[in-house]
Amino acid sequence: MEPLLPAAKRPGRSSRWTKRQLVDGIRWRVRVGAPWRGVPKCYGSWQAVYGLFRGWQRSGVWERIVGGLQAAQIWLG
Repeated sequence: MEPLLPAAKRPGRSSRWTKRQLVDGIRWRVRVGAPWRGVPKCYGSWQAVYGLFRGWQRSGVWERIVGGLQAAQIWLG
């Protein structure tokens, strides 16, 4: 899945949470169906998790990820 993720846009101070933590937080929230404020702290703050989700939603990243994974599934059979 990593090749489908967008590259970091700006240099500078590193994030307090890793992209992995934030994506896992998004996955947890979607799987459980909890409100954004219910995302456990181990995934980062709920604001950071939601911010990444919403930013990627607006820029079409999720569509590219789903399309890329679907295309890979076709080839993997």
